Amino acid sequence: ARLWRDQGLTRLKISVNVSTRQLREPDFLQRVQRILQEGKYDPATNALCLEITESEVMKNVGRTIEMLRELKRLRLSISVDDFGTG
Repeated sequence: ARLWRDQGLTRLKISVNVSTRQLREPDFLQRVQRILQEGKYDPATNALCLEITESEVMKNVGRTIEMLRELKRLRLSISVDDFGTG
């Protein structure tokens, strides 16, 4: 995404599917933060959306709420994937 931004594609928005395994990793939020820093992500662009499956969100609601608050603090967009299929 950074390379595309550097080439002038500044209005591009990218959605990334987050796997169930990734969400369960204890260092998930730290990894996201590190990736954003390494990629020099500018939260003002609102160019990144993380897609999380509904079924995973509902498995551990308390942890999910905490994680979503932290992702909001990082100014990332969140999308619920496969909504209504589970």
